Amino acid sequence: MARHRTSFFLLTLLAGGSTNCLLDTGPINMPPTVQITGPAQPLYRQAVTLTANVHDPDQSTASLDIAWYLGADGNCDHATASTPICRTSQAGNDRCSYTPEDLASVCVVVRVTDRYGATATASRVFDVTDRPPVANIERTSPLSTDAILPLFSKLTFSATGSSDPDDDDAQHLTYTWTVTQPDGSSLSATDCPSQQTPAICSFTASTPGKYHVQVKATDAYQMDNSDSLDVMIAQDQPPTAFIERTSPLSTTTPLPLFSTLTFSAAQSTDPDMVNGDTLSFVWKVTQPDGTDLSVTTCPSPQTPAICSFTAANPGTYHVQVTAKDSSHVASAPVSRDVAVATDQPPCIVGFSPTTLSTIGFADQSLTFQVSNVSDDGDPYTGSGPTTGTFIWSYRTSTNGAFLRMPRNNSNRMDFGPGVFVIGDVIQIRVEYQDRVSRNLSSCDPNADRCELVPGCAQWVTWTVSFL
Repeated sequence: MARHRTSFFLLTLLAGGSTNCLLDTGPINMPPTVQITGPAQPLYRQAVTLTANVHDPDQSTASLDIAWYLGADGNCDHATASTPICRTSQAGNDRCSYTPEDLASVCVVVRVTDRYGATATASRVFDVTDRPPVANIERTSPLSTDAILPLFSKLTFSATGSSDPDDDDAQHLTYTWTVTQPDGSSLSATDCPSQQTPAICSFTASTPGKYHVQVKATDAYQMDNSDSLDVMIAQDQPPTAFIERTSPLSTTTPLPLFSTLTFSAAQSTDPDMVNGDTLSFVWKVTQPDGTDLSVTTCPSPQTPAICSFTAANPGTYHVQVTAKDSSHVASAPVSRDVAVATDQPPCIVGFSPTTLSTIGFADQSLTFQVSNVSDDGDPYTGSGPTTGTFIWSYRTSTNGAFLRMPRNNSNRMDFGPGVFVIGDVIQIRVEYQDRVSRNLSSCDPNADRCELVPGCAQWVTWTVSFL
């Protein structure tokens, strides 16, 4: 029940006497009162609800008009000039909710008007604040759960699990990475952070000890938060060298002189190699006379794990290799010995004409040719280079001295038409001397072939009768 106050005035009329008169002027309206209650510190992009605590001494709050105004610039005088953000005349609807979209001072004004037009206002100024993001770091590679990882492990960390409680756009989060190495210095790596994905940091742990990896996540309003992880890296482990002869594959012992020997250390291992470590190799070849062999192909410039050389001296070659990792930690040396035979005389195993007694025609060309030679480890093809020497000679009968022809070191000899006449009988001889110039001194000069006898060179003699 609304209460009404009545004012009485005593009027005195002087007209030949006095008379008392009581006048009722009607009820007087009392204005409402209002206070604002709500959170002391609204948060950026978080809905906030404010309540108007209204009291009207004359009437029920159900008949009040409650209007809420917002001054986004923090000026309360500007607030009521705008359109109300909330308005109600219903009982119990004395609350207003809004979401701050900027980090700034905000003035909230509530104006209460009763049915007779009496008003009351209240205002509060809030400073909208932003909460910092929540940084989150995790190691994504290697996934090993070992407490200590091998040296040269490639470590990858991710901050993609970081978040912002104020629902800032995730694209606005930036990341600052700091990697402290075991010696206390900061690592400078081009892929930490990744240029394509700033929330990713990757680097190779090339020093044993503890790495401290920290990421700082910063939102669009420079609020930040950090998270970190420690990773222990093991001491460098020495590699294990391995050596094998890959050529020739022959199991014959000893191998022929002038064999081209190839050794490989490619199967050497290193406990740290799986994590990006690389091996280098130091080769040493000791010749039969005790001196060290110096060749450009040991190791191979293209493949340091390969050593190749030609065994030009008879005896035992000692081949040794040591493997080193990128920290110059060396393996124990490993070696192989290879026995090489003394020089054997060459043997002509392919020639034409294949018949040693043959017929020639005086008016036609005639060609003598060696197509294949067997000589220790020296390769030979009729069309390619050779390390030996061909010597051609002839005589115009089947006895007497052979005359050496001026053309040497060719595997063939050609005679044109008319060089010989009908009735001529000649003998053509070709000798093949190897690189140490084996000769005919110990062979029967009348023999057509001198087989593989130590100290003897190989030759072929053709007897030609011209028709």
